[in-house]
Amino acid sequence: MPSNRCWSATCRAPSGPARASTPTHRSSASSWRPGARGAFTRALLAAGAVGSPDLLLRSRIANRSGQVGRNLHLHPAPIVAGLFDEEIHAYRGIPQSYYVDQFIDLARDPHRGYVLMPISGFPVLTAINLPGFGRDHFRFLREYARTASLLVLLHDRSAGSVEPGPSLARPRIDYALEADDERQLAEGLAHASQLLFAAGARQVVVPYLDAPLVLGRDDDLGAIARRGVRQGEIPLASTHPQSTCRMGGDPRQSVVNAFGESHEVPGLFVADMSVFPTSARRRRSPRRRSPTAPRITSSSAGASSRASC
Repeated sequence: MPSNRCWSATCRAPSGPARASTPTHRSSASSWRPGARGAFTRALLAAGAVGSPDLLLRSRIANRSGQVGRNLHLHPAPIVAGLFDEEIHAYRGIPQSYYVDQFIDLARDPHRGYVLMPISGFPVLTAINLPGFGRDHFRFLREYARTASLLVLLHDRSAGSVEPGPSLARPRIDYALEADDERQLAEGLAHASQLLFAAGARQVVVPYLDAPLVLGRDDDLGAIARRGVRQGEIPLASTHPQSTCRMGGDPRQSVVNAFGESHEVPGLFVADMSVFPTSARRRRSPRRRSPTAPRITSSSAGASSRASC
């Protein structure tokens, strides 16, 4: 962005809503001040897949298509923990240097699939995701050093929405899993459990909020499918909200063009995950493997270009 041009979003507090300014003239960066109505010739909006649509909707701009705030995807991800006899200290080193992409094949089906990934956290984050209360919770947390966990990262077809709430800090977010996505997540938890047992876990814990499922090596993993994955019954993590200002060539069905520029407001660019047209995913790269062995892929922490991880 040229140094002599600027843009602003004005928040009128406490009584007025946040509003994005509209372009009327060139404004000098040296003369701009917070809250000013100085306009722009180029504007960059990068508030994320929740903040960006919220601001546009509050400002009543760039939404002729009616797509702003719609099509929310989250990459919902439940977690399964493996308990080992030896100390793992899973939080040490590179936490996600391997993943399993055997269960996503976009050439066969571009609308479904999931990736298995390791997940670890420091004690507080781990404690939040473990089931139980009081002594029952402590029973799982005392195994912290011997715990290794996997998450099932879903390429979700389920779609939600973002709307302005009482304030910028409290947007309204609606999202519900479709039945097929729930089935995929349950299947993924069973595969993740199978992988943890193959790695030497003596037990796996599926952290249902009511009566967590604790399975041994000889137990039936079909118990996971029978319990299923339903919102409100098992923790679901999401760090990838996306698609609420989606990119596309048809102004009637999208918010920005292929360059991230608003179809409706020239010079307004959106540069965050809200522009993804669908839930982000990656294509499997062909390589030799056993027809039954899980595909485990290694990636350099500095060289990975996967969009979904």
